[in-house]
Amino acid sequence: MILRDHEGRLIRLTDERWGHILLDHSEMANLRWTIGATLESPDIQLPSASDPARVRQLYKEFATLSVSRYICVVVCFDGDSPFVMTAYPARRIPRRTV
Repeated sequence: MILRDHEGRLIRLTDERWGHILLDHSEMANLRWTIGATLESPDIQLPSASDPARVRQLYKEFATLSVSRYICVVVCFDGDSPFVMTAYPARRIPRRTV
């Protein structure tokens, strides 16, 4: 699946990565649509604590979700073909500087 982010970049969500998301975060099974919505219009974008040069965490608030308040989508921007590494519900946004 190819998605577009808020800067117009094409972001891949492969079947392998979707399988990983479901394996680790089964509550995302009916929330696949939130990944695209988060990429298109994130509320905040943070560099990854482990790899700030290549990886970004995008958060979007979904007040109507029952699982958590936010969805976090982790994207690797290494090379010419950015891809979703994982996505998960989050209760809060980490307190790191942008």
